[in-house]
Amino acid sequence: MRKEEAVVRIVGRLDLEFNGMLDQQKARQIIQEVLYDYDVNPAQRSLVVQDDMNDKILLYLASKKIDGLAMRTLEGYSRNLNRFAYYMRKNVEDVTTMDIRMYLASYAKTGVKNGTIGTETDILRGFFRWLEDEEYINKSPLRKIKSLKPEKRIRKALTNEEMEILRDGCKTYRQKALLEFFL
Repeated sequence: MRKEEAVVRIVGRLDLEFNGMLDQQKARQIIQEVLYDYDVNPAQRSLVVQDDMNDKILLYLASKKIDGLAMRTLEGYSRNLNRFAYYMRKNVEDVTTMDIRMYLASYAKTGVKNGTIGTETDILRGFFRWLEDEEYINKSPLRKIKSLKPEKRIRKALTNEEMEILRDGCKTYRQKALLEFFL
């Protein structure tokens, strides 16, 4: 937990305690002044080490939602980042370049194409760049990982039968002219 999060929680609790009669601005300013020279870290009370990856993913998605990303884009980011978090099970600052390479290699073994791996890499790159910008980590482990070039697909030409079916489907001379132009 960062210092700002602690300040917000303290002010919220004080406001509840004083039944909304608290000057939140003044309380916030005082707490920030007192904590200025202190580092605030949450206490670890669990017997098992828990990773903070899922919390950071939620913060990242919330910031991207504020930036105006579409809901479907956010859902895709969430799906990919949660798959990564499930595989990794580490704190974000403990993730190394080799960890990411191993993850991408194991994901590639599932039979996905280079374009899909490239998309996964781009999403992870954006996530770790955001973590770096927000000072959750010192340096992004994806700086050393290059994006894969997607394989080129050669499209099959339409058969004569398929072209005739398209021509028969045209209702106007304009549609026929456009079809002939594109063919």
